[in-house]
Amino acid sequence: AHNSFDFCGLWLLTGPNMAGKSSLMRSTLVAALLANCGLMMPASEATVPRYDAYFLRTASFDAPAEGKSSFAREMEDVSMMDAECTSRSLIMLDELGRGTSAREASAIAAALLERLDGRGMTAIFSTHLHELELLLTALPPIPSLARRRMQVIAQSDGGVRMSFEVEEGTCSDSLAIPAARASGVPPDLLARA
Repeated sequence: AHNSFDFCGLWLLTGPNMAGKSSLMRSTLVAALLANCGLMMPASEATVPRYDAYFLRTASFDAPAEGKSSFAREMEDVSMMDAECTSRSLIMLDELGRGTSAREASAIAAALLERLDGRGMTAIFSTHLHELELLLTALPPIPSLARRRMQVIAQSDGGVRMSFEVEEGTCSDSLAIPAARASGVPPDLLARA
């Protein structure tokens, strides 16, 4: 799918599983990197600022040899991003906090969004942490934070189709059961779930 959007400041990007959040973030970062290198980028038209660094934080895995959980490795990355990125950096944080409780992950995410805003940073923060939205409504507004979601199209049979396009708003359903079904999880297990 083609996307056309203006991006600056902070985005809180939500959407169901398999809706294209991670792909959008990676392709946006790669397009910006290519443009900043003076190379052709996959866009019919774009104005891309000059970035001084690119930071992409995606899935983590445990590192038993180092005595670190996946969450500890995520937090190391956040620490590095905080120390090394500037207001001229492009930051992509994909589902930060998967390795801990939703309550604590949401608290860390909200504090991080406030910090990114306070430092004038450009970032997309994708999440399934629906608790984060509740927390953000209880805190003072974050001036540069825009809420975007991956569009989902309802089908006549009650199902959904992912359009892989960005729109304004917040998604509050991860659609985990349909994603599990599409991944081959046994129907009787899903019926029980």
